[in-house]
Amino acid sequence: MTHGDGADGADGANGADDADDVEAALRAGLALYADGAFHAAHEPWEAVWLDSDGDTERLLHGLIQLTAALYHTTEGNWAGARGLAESAPTYLAGLEHPYGVDLGAARSFCRRLASDPVVVERTGPPPLPRDGAPVAYADLSPAALDRAVAAVAADTEWDTETLRDAATFADADGTTLRPLLVDFLARPDDRAIVFQRLSEHVGRRRTEVADVRGLFDEE
Repeated sequence: MTHGDGADGADGANGADDADDVEAALRAGLALYADGAFHAAHEPWEAVWLDSDGDTERLLHGLIQLTAALYHTTEGNWAGARGLAESAPTYLAGLEHPYGVDLGAARSFCRRLASDPVVVERTGPPPLPRDGAPVAYADLSPAALDRAVAAVAADTEWDTETLRDAATFADADGTTLRPLLVDFLARPDDRAIVFQRLSEHVGRRRTEVADVRGLFDEE
């Protein structure tokens, strides 16, 4: 069994919430992967992997192993990269465009990496397109953007609470905060400036929420 684009074909899902979680996590990880954030990319996938089964579990397991292999190459851990590159294709084998993800290049790359770990220095990482194109931060749903931001926060030293509140407030207004969150992910060299602006907006929104809290409660 394979899946088409979308989460309603999730093998073994326990309902719409599970399918939505997998969809958001998958897209968040794919956007981070496309941006070269291999260590952060595994975070959204791992969050739903242990509760999945069937083809969904195999897809997420294989993607986690692929990103781990690539991360080890950035650290010069060639033995670790080789071992993961050998096992990742066993999980991805037989999956034909699960959730719309093209795994062909990833499987071929893993086979080459297993025999020649430094191949990544010559060719770069394999693409993981969905529906024929890389997943971009700007295209993420609110839930997927939240997961991508949380993954970067966990992978760095940025204040997680501020970023999570920014994502929550962005869901409500969808104007100022969402573009700033996309910039925070896509422009690592400018994160200090973007985070400062996010913090200012979040501070104002927190004050607004506090000002109206309890106004209609009975004495």
